[in-house]
This record gives sequence, structure tokens and C-alpha cells, in this order.
Amino acid sequence: MDLLATFTCKDTSGIVHTMTDAVLKCDGNIIENQQFTDPITGMFCMRTRFTTQSSLEAAEAILSRELARFSPSLKVREFTRRA
Repeated sequence: MDLLATFTCKDTSGIVHTMTDAVLKCDGNIIENQQFTDPITGMFCMRTRFTTQSSLEAAEAILSRELARFSPSLKVREFTRRA
């Protein structure tokens, strides 16, 4: 599957590492990644496109579990489907 994960959370160290590790736990491969932190609000925003043999539901469950300590607003969808 070709998936797109987007999320926001309060900026802190370890977010990118945790996200890439979570994608690996889905047997995924990151093919596109964008991120930034808003200097005024301190909010971290990330958009990660990755391929995986996992189902959408399984990938979303893994990402949710692994990123939970950051209390993110997380959305995962098929890349070809518009939100």
C-alpha cells in the first residue's frame, strides 16, 4: 500500500526518530517526508508518505501506538484517496 500519514503535536525531541521507527515496524519504506515546527505556536507538523505490505488499519494502529507519547493529532490514509 501507498500510505500518507500526517500529524501535529507539541514540538519535542525524538519525534522524527519515533516516526521512522514506527514506519519500519510496519515493514514500511519512507518515500517522501516533510516536516516543520511553527516558531510561534511550537507545534510540530509532519507529512510522511510510505509504502508497506501492511493494511491501512494495521499501519495506523502501529503508528498510533508508537507515537502515543506525543499525543499527536494523527491521520493515515491511502495516498491516492483525498481527505
